[in-house]
Amino acid sequence: MSTKNQVFLTRRADGSFLPSTDEDKEKLNRIKLGETIAVNYRKPRNAGNHRRFFVMINLFAENLPEGLPIRYENPDYLRYEALIATGFCEWRESRGGLAYPVPNSMAFDKMDEDSFQKVYGAIVNYLLKHFSDFSESDFNEHINLLT
Repeated sequence: MSTKNQVFLTRRADGSFLPSTDEDKEKLNRIKLGETIAVNYRKPRNAGNHRRFFVMINLFAENLPEGLPIRYENPDYLRYEALIATGFCEWRESRGGLAYPVPNSMAFDKMDEDSFQKVYGAIVNYLLKHFSDFSESDFNEHINLLT
């Protein structure tokens, strides 16, 4: 569902855009013919890719190579570690003046699909390198079976 001034559009083969829902069509019909509007666009998140991300984190947490600290068996901890290590975090300062990282949110409404794909790719590469015995093809086969 879109907000007051938000519509979802679907691009057609001829390059034009159509409203995605009847609600979006009604909103666009309120714009007078010949009226100019400003548009900022973003690709909405793909719910399947969002689920895939969390399935991926769980897959790595459940299949850690031997010798890694037990804390990585917690999917949240592994996710935080990966987000920070790949730079998807913000730095804050404690009352004592020490800088510390806080992982960025993966919440569905906090980033668009293009940003999500960058995060996903970086985290897959990081986890394959540091937390897995999977080859990239084995990983992709497993994740495709689970999603």
